[in-house]
Amino acid sequence: MTRAIGYLSVVLLGASALFISRFWLWPLPWSNRGLWDIQILSPNGDVLRRILRGTSFDVFDLVIWMGLIFAALTFAQWLVERMTK
Repeated sequence: MTRAIGYLSVVLLGASALFISRFWLWPLPWSNRGLWDIQILSPNGDVLRRILRGTSFDVFDLVIWMGLIFAALTFAQWLVERMTK
């Protein structure tokens, strides 16, 4: 059972990582105002670029995304190892 929860959490983490990045391909079935009327959560993804727009870090969105994904996967591995002990 813990293995299934671990796999499910990794799949959810991967899907959310894709949604945050510029690599999201599938428009989601909610309005352009965003999920629950939160503008940053548009149905087209690319959340990180929307957050960084207008800042000096705008050109580094891919590097920031890769760092965040590395940290999230490291945390997920630590969490799964703690759950399986």
